[in-house]
Amino acid sequence: PPAMAQSNAPSDASAVAAACGGELQEAAFNALPAAKQREKLGCFTREAAKIFNKTLPSKIDDATTLQKVSADGTMLTYHYSVNILKSELRPEVLDAFKPSVTEKVCAASDMKLIIRIGGSYRYLWFDRNNELMGELIVSEC
Repeated sequence: PPAMAQSNAPSDASAVAAACGGELQEAAFNALPAAKQREKLGCFTREAAKIFNKTLPSKIDDATTLQKVSADGTMLTYHYSVNILKSELRPEVLDAFKPSVTEKVCAASDMKLIIRIGGSYRYLWFDRNNELMGELIVSEC
């Protein structure tokens, strides 16, 4: 099955925080008006994607490469390519793999915080012909 990821946290979290007006403190964040919360969280996802993409693409294992990370509002999306054809992968293989991805996201304290305050993570797996093989959105833990 395709691999999930290496570390999901940008190596320079302080650069993300600095670009978005400071560290993300949950209590202070929750005190902000909803529009400001979305704005700040959107900034965090945008800046995190920029930092990730400086080091991508990155080979995860023999078959899987993290090609890019994109931000759409409060959602951070990981785009993977897998060296297989969609027709060669039984759908249940990818479906069986998804709970472990969710577990890893929810085990990472920084990712769990982002989800708790309204963010989400999306994983897309593309085959070697760039055909979408599967998708997973993690928006709760």
